[in-house]
Amino acid sequence: MIPKKHKKSTGIIWGVRVLLIFVFCSFAWIFFAAKSTPDAIYIITSIFAGIGDLSTYLYTGFAVLEISKIDMVFLSVSILLLIIYDYISLKMDVIAAISSNKRYIRWGVYCIFALWIIINLPVADSTEFIYFQF
Repeated sequence: MIPKKHKKSTGIIWGVRVLLIFVFCSFAWIFFAAKSTPDAIYIITSIFAGIGDLSTYLYTGFAVLEISKIDMVFLSVSILLLIIYDYISLKMDVIAAISSNKRYIRWGVYCIFALWIIINLPVADSTEFIYFQF
């Protein structure tokens, strides 16, 4: 049997595929994070309950999670940069392109990435590792 050649998806189709993978992975994490299967089913059945006005719901959710507006901007920009990097990496080797530049440009890019990561590091109240709860 001859394998079929798949065309690379681009543009909107690629974005929809990435979004679907994200949704399915996020859905699967419900079962990983829940203490039991009935808890997971309860979460799934009540996940959209009480939304009403979406902007109020999101604002309240961010307030409960103690995510400020500036943190939300940093998170959104970080996710957007990752999506852009992923899309560009389908067309070219981004690491090789950065590495082929002059030293001051290359190290400037490295410093910008390091600074972005340091700025976005969360300040944790607890030193407990997340997987100790399982």
